[in-house]
Amino acid sequence: KCFAFSLARTAAQAELMARLQYLGITPLPVTWLTFALEYTGMRVPRRTSGLLMVMPVLTLVVLATNDLHGLMWGSYHMVDVGGFLMLRIHRGPWFWLHTGYSYALLLVATLLFLRTFLRSPRLYRGQASSLLVAALAPWLGSIAFLAGLYPYGYIDLTAFMFTITGLAMFWGLQRFMLLDMAPASGAAALE
Repeated sequence: KCFAFSLARTAAQAELMARLQYLGITPLPVTWLTFALEYTGMRVPRRTSGLLMVMPVLTLVVLATNDLHGLMWGSYHMVDVGGFLMLRIHRGPWFWLHTGYSYALLLVATLLFLRTFLRSPRLYRGQASSLLVAALAPWLGSIAFLAGLYPYGYIDLTAFMFTITGLAMFWGLQRFMLLDMAPASGAAALE
């Protein structure tokens, strides 16, 4: 069961808003992994990036045609939770497939940042720590929501956790010159 807060007045409007969210949700794990690979000095061939995008594109197709098969979500309806209308979605098998794929890519990216943090000279640890916080915040919010740990009613706090991501990235950019010199480019410059 999934609850998504929206300003919609009807289930159809809320369901449309939920579908539109996936335009940003589906490519995010691929772009984050690509960033992590590039940041840590690994070159990502275009073919690999293209292959990684197959699942997000298929997910958008499944979502667009969901009314025909119910693979993304089987049913949905509005419920009143403390005076707020919430969309309650019963997740289908493709939702879990997409979530597993996304979490796998996010895990690889997070492990790359963790490895960078552990192996980097002190100069780059601040950068790596800001990236770790940026990566973990929304991921932990999503896991808590999917696990049914609702700290504030039935609101998915994942989107709010991106505030922490933004602050961590801002801190990394301002304090540690995050994108000016990454550990991989710094190591190359030292060589």
